[in-house]
Amino acid sequence: MFLSAEVRWFFKGRVPDDMRLWFEAAGPATTEPQRTDDYLVLPGCVTTSVKLRDGRLEVKALTQPPRLVTFRQGITGLKDAWVKWSSETTDIDTSGGLVRGSKDPWISVSKTRRLRLVSLESGKPAEVSPGHGYLSAGCQVELTAIDAWSRTQGPSDAAPWWSLSFEAFGNERAMQDGLDLVIDDFFEEPPPVTLSQYTSLSYPVWLQQLI
Repeated sequence: MFLSAEVRWFFKGRVPDDMRLWFEAAGPATTEPQRTDDYLVLPGCVTTSVKLRDGRLEVKALTQPPRLVTFRQGITGLKDAWVKWSSETTDIDTSGGLVRGSKDPWISVSKTRRLRLVSLESGKPAEVSPGHGYLSAGCQVELTAIDAWSRTQGPSDAAPWWSLSFEAFGNERAMQDGLDLVIDDFFEEPPPVTLSQYTSLSYPVWLQQLI
């Protein structure tokens, strides 16, 4: 079981170059290899996320509903909290067959993530290398290039998106307080795009737009 407090923003199109430069300007970042996750979209449900990733089933459930928060520079976003369970119950070929052979609304999401990592173990944000070992409390910051397509489509029909997200983890108090501190640190220098409550979405809310 994994607890997290999160704020995310989604935008159509490709990651702007100036946004990439802003993200990488103040701290160590690393790019993960591209991967594709498959999401089962539950029509009308924005409190649960079901995902297949590399043969692993992951289920996330909302534990605190989104609330509007105003950060430094007048930036606004919707902050919520989640609990995640993972199960190594199938292999990649089997999980792929579940998606391709299903009549349910699955969305494939190809992600290339640029990551920064902040430790919250001392109670104050301290950026560390993304390759840092285990942290009992921290916040992962992601700038992600996304391509998304449905079961009836294919990668060639993918719609391009990108997202900026902050995902804090640890005990309830550490992740809630720490998330606000990390975000305010990041926004000391304003980002080159407008981040508002209107583009601040959880994954389940964003996926509802794609079915």
